[in-house]
Amino acid sequence: MHRDSLEQASQETTLMPFLTTMQRWLNDCFPTRQFSSTDIFYLFQWARSGIPATDFMAGFNEFLARHPGFFDKNFRLSRLKYEAERIIARQIRQRPQAPHEPPPITDDPYQPLLEAVTLCGRALANPMLRDILRQAFRDLKQTQTQAQQKLPGWCTHAEDYYAFKAQAMIDWQSVLQKIYDACLACLTPQEIETLTTLSAKEKVHAMQLGHEAAQHYQKARAREKLAQHFDLLALFEIM
Repeated sequence: MHRDSLEQASQETTLMPFLTTMQRWLNDCFPTRQFSSTDIFYLFQWARSGIPATDFMAGFNEFLARHPGFFDKNFRLSRLKYEAERIIARQIRQRPQAPHEPPPITDDPYQPLLEAVTLCGRALANPMLRDILRQAFRDLKQTQTQAQQKLPGWCTHAEDYYAFKAQAMIDWQSVLQKIYDACLACLTPQEIETLTTLSAKEKVHAMQLGHEAAQHYQKARAREKLAQHFDLLALFEIM
């Protein structure tokens, strides 16, 4: 098997138990809630840190015990991202490391995102879309520079690297939202209605979800349909 395939299989083997454990935690703590696609995005990032799901569960439980009404009005797992970063940083500090041990990964996580935007833009014939992606590239490049200035030790210290990578994922979601909003502004009201209206099958699925989960589902489907409409799905599928 190709090395990349082996690495991908290894990652998937690690990710699924993590997601399953966190799903059990959700069911125990919030039986009426469901993870949204954005929640899954953050869970994937936390799983790739190598920290066991049980450590995140314990840390989240401690935090929620101190803030009992934290999720009363708005359950979004992304609201725990800063607590997750603290958990990751704390675990890294507690790991025994050789004095000059390099971080596990030294690749700049912004680079493949920038390359993906460039390749997608080159493949498009629509000048309007190409301009949108040029702006997206500039925005992402700017946030990359800001993150590098904030965490100059990202390529030499593991704690800084994980914070740097988490920031890259947050910045990527912000860039995708800007792309989505810019593309949405190019559509007619009729086109927007078509993209945001659920099909009969999708409505049946949404009815089986809780109110907030159904809202997340409808937004996720609208985003996916818009990405397909503008041939940008490759970007929106990047985790």
